[in-house]
Amino acid sequence: MVSLIELLLLGVIQGVVEWLPISSEGQVVLVVLQFLELRVEEAISIALFLHLGTMLVVFFIYKSDFMLIFQYLIRFFKEKILVEGKNGYMDLNLGTEKIDEVRSLIKFFFWGVLGTAVTGIPILLVISDFWTRIVDDYQIDLGSASTILIGFLLIITGFVLSRQRAFEYVEETADSSDSESLRSLDELTWLESFVVGMCQGFAILPGISRSGMTITALLLLKVKRTDSLRGSFLLLVPASLGAVILELARGRIVFDLSSLVFRVGSSVSLGMGNVVILLGITFLVGYMTIKYFLQALASNKVKFDHFCYVLGIIAIFAGMLGLIL
Repeated sequence: MVSLIELLLLGVIQGVVEWLPISSEGQVVLVVLQFLELRVEEAISIALFLHLGTMLVVFFIYKSDFMLIFQYLIRFFKEKILVEGKNGYMDLNLGTEKIDEVRSLIKFFFWGVLGTAVTGIPILLVISDFWTRIVDDYQIDLGSASTILIGFLLIITGFVLSRQRAFEYVEETADSSDSESLRSLDELTWLESFVVGMCQGFAILPGISRSGMTITALLLLKVKRTDSLRGSFLLLVPASLGAVILELARGRIVFDLSSLVFRVGSSVSLGMGNVVILLGITFLVGYMTIKYFLQALASNKVKFDHFCYVLGIIAIFAGMLGLIL
């Protein structure tokens, strides 16, 4: 069984690396495989569960966006629509321009979440089981083989991050024509939002960075870097919730109503009190670090792609060493 102290250390790792485009899921899974020696499916479920803590940080940081969305949806479903002279706009005391922005944000959410589901659900349901069967057929150590795979996926993430610098539009250095071509989130079409969501779905694979995929996709669509960061982290909330709900549906994460205990596989069993402590620590660490790491991401001066290359190579060699020994 995994102890609470070990889980808290994993929560600290999750709280720190979530904001960096180096795949927090990949880092947590690597630690679990190498040091706790759990099965791959348990390691992935633990990593997805810990995302709830950092999801709460994003919800808190961007609470104004989420509150506007909730208010709009609640009043929409209650049919609180003003007809006289307001062209059907809802009375949120925001003005028509702000209402349009909220509607565009909801559109970005809807199509982004749908795109995430299109790629993320099949990967989680099919590819993970397929990988396990292949490894079993060839009688290879699953933990070592998975470590090698994560290493290659981290190298792919490094390549994606290197494309950011090659293609992104930087506002500070753009001339007048380039500056005018930069876009905000509310200018994205439904298809573009859908594609961004599809890119996020691939991050269900440990080693593929969710923020790296979404930020790169948004930058390639000529979205302002600040808006790209905002859009990427806003999409984290439905992605994290959806992944945990899917794990609950699959029975990988179990909540026992009679004893109020969460179970992840056969190695993790947590009462509600310990769940609050675990997610609370993850939240606190995430909240204390997000400001500094977002500044690093906004500046685009830190070469995270190099980190992914190095860590990917280390993971590959560690996995190969595990197979040999």
